[in-house]
Amino acid sequence: MKTCVQKILFGTILLLIAACGRQAVHTVSDLPTPGESRPLNYHALVIGISDYSATGWPNLGTAGDDAVAMGKILHEQYGFDVVELTESQATRGSILRALDQMMQLGEDDALLIYFAGHGYYDKQMNEGYWIPYGAHRMREELPAKEDWLWTSSINRVVTALPARHVLLMADTCYGGALFRGEHEPEKTSTWYRRAMQVPSRFVITSGNLEPVLDSGIRHSIFAQEILNYLQYTDNEVFSASDIAIAIRSRVSELTGQLVRMGPLVSPANAGGEFIFMRNHAGVIAPAPEEIVPAEDDLIETGGMRGSLDQLVDRMGRFSSPGSGASVRPRVLACMGPDGDDPNEVSIVRSRLVENLNKAGGYILVERDDLDTLLNEIKLGRSELADSRAATEIGKLLPASLILFGEIIPIGDRQEIHIRIVDTETSRVLSSSSASYGAYDELDSACRRLADRVMETMNEARPLLLYAQCTDKGTLLANWGRYHGARIGETFEIITRVAAGTVSQKDIPLGTATILLMDEEKAELQPDWDDSSLGRATTNLWLKAVL
Repeated sequence: MKTCVQKILFGTILLLIAACGRQAVHTVSDLPTPGESRPLNYHALVIGISDYSATGWPNLGTAGDDAVAMGKILHEQYGFDVVELTESQATRGSILRALDQMMQLGEDDALLIYFAGHGYYDKQMNEGYWIPYGAHRMREELPAKEDWLWTSSINRVVTALPARHVLLMADTCYGGALFRGEHEPEKTSTWYRRAMQVPSRFVITSGNLEPVLDSGIRHSIFAQEILNYLQYTDNEVFSASDIAIAIRSRVSELTGQLVRMGPLVSPANAGGEFIFMRNHAGVIAPAPEEIVPAEDDLIETGGMRGSLDQLVDRMGRFSSPGSGASVRPRVLACMGPDGDDPNEVSIVRSRLVENLNKAGGYILVERDDLDTLLNEIKLGRSELADSRAATEIGKLLPASLILFGEIIPIGDRQEIHIRIVDTETSRVLSSSSASYGAYDELDSACRRLADRVMETMNEARPLLLYAQCTDKGTLLANWGRYHGARIGETFEIITRVAAGTVSQKDIPLGTATILLMDEEKAELQPDWDDSSLGRATTNLWLKAVL
C-alpha cells in the first residue's frame, strides 16, 4: 500500500459523476460533423516512478509499469502521441521540461497527463506535491520540498496550456480531498458534440481521503481497471467521466477506495470534457447497404454487452446460422469461482474475466448481470448448482455455456477448480484446475484456465461464419459487436469440399483479420496463403482459431 499522502490542489472541484450506472454505446456518429469542429490531435504525458531508492520514500510495486502500459494502449488503440517519463527519466526537471514543451499545443489538441508515484500533502500550507524520481523525503530534518513538484504550480501550467482539453489522471493517495458535490451529466449525442468542442480541465483520482493500493498483480487496481476499460469497452466514443463511472464500483469492491472525478476550477475550463475516440472510429465508413443495420435492430449495450432482457429478446428473433442468415452469439455465463475469502474471490474473478475477455468471440455475462435473469426464472444463486438452472438459463440464452467453480485452499497454495456446463443438456463438458501461491502466480493460473475455457467453447460451440468477397478485396461476415467481436480478431479462411458428406474436407486458404464492424457485421482483411492464389471467391468460410 502506498504510504504517501497527496492532495491535488487545483481549486474547488465539482464532481461530475455519481454512482456507477450503465451508459449507451456511442459511435463515431456522436462526434462533431464536418464543419462543426476540426478533428482533435491527441497527446499524452505518462509519468510513473516505482524506484525511490536512497530517497527516504519506500519503493512502489507497479507505478512505472502502469505508466508504460497506459502509454502503450493510448498510442496503439487511440492514436495518442505519447511522451513517456518513467523511473530515472521522471526527474523534477524532466517533468517540468515536458510540461513546458506542451505549451506548443493549440486549440485543436487534447492532452492527457497520467501520474503514478508518491505524493505528499502539507496540512499547514494546504499544499499538495507530486514526488519525482530522485526527490528526497527529508533534508536536514526538514521535508525536502525543493525536490518536489508543487501541485499549485502544476495547476498554473495546466490552466495556461493552449490545448482545448487537458485530463489529469493521478494514481496516488488522498487525491480526492477537494471534491465536493456530485453530478452525472446525461450523455446524449448533443452532449458529446458539445463536450468535444468546449474547452475543459478535468481530473480523475484513484481515491478520496484515503491511502490507495499499489499492490495489483501487474498493475495497481486503479490502473488495471482503466486499462481494461480502454481495451474492452464497446464504445468507439466515450468521455473521461464514462471511464470513472465504469470503474468506480469495481475499484471500490476490490480496494475500498472511492474513485473521484471532476472539473478543475480554472479559467481554462469552459464546461466541456475530454472525449476519447478509437483509432478506427470514422476512418473507414462502410456502405450502409453492406454493414449498417436498421436503427431499430440495434441493441443498447453498457458495461456488459447489453442488458440481459434486450439480449434475450434479440436472440429470440434470430434464425439459425447459415449463408446470409443472422448468427446467434456464443454466450458464456461466468458464475464462479466461489470461495471463503470475499476479497480473494473478487481478485480471482477479476483476473479470470480479464483473461477470458482477451479471447473475444463470445459474449461474457458476469455473475452480477444474471440477477435479473435469475429472478425471472425464480432461481437464486444458491440453486445454480442445480442442473435445472443451466437448462432454464439455456432456454433464454441459447448457444450458451456456464462456468462454475471453487477456490480451495491446499496447504500454502490455493487451487481454482472450474467446470463448464452446457445449458442445453446440463452436461459437464470439461473440468480443469490451476493452483497459485503468491498473487504473482495468479495471472498465469487464470490464463491457463481461460485457454481451457476457450478450447471447450470451440469444441462445444464451434464458430464457422459464411464469408462474402467485396469489390475492395475484403471479406464480409455476419459477426459484430453483438456477437462479442473485436477489431483485430483473426479467423482462418477455409473452403469446403464435398460439404455435408462423409468425404467433407476443409481446405485452408489463409487468415482474415477484422478491420471494422458494427453491431452485426464485420469487414475483414484477408491474408491469403501463397498456395491459394487461384482461390475461389465463393464457398468461403471463416473458422475461429485459438
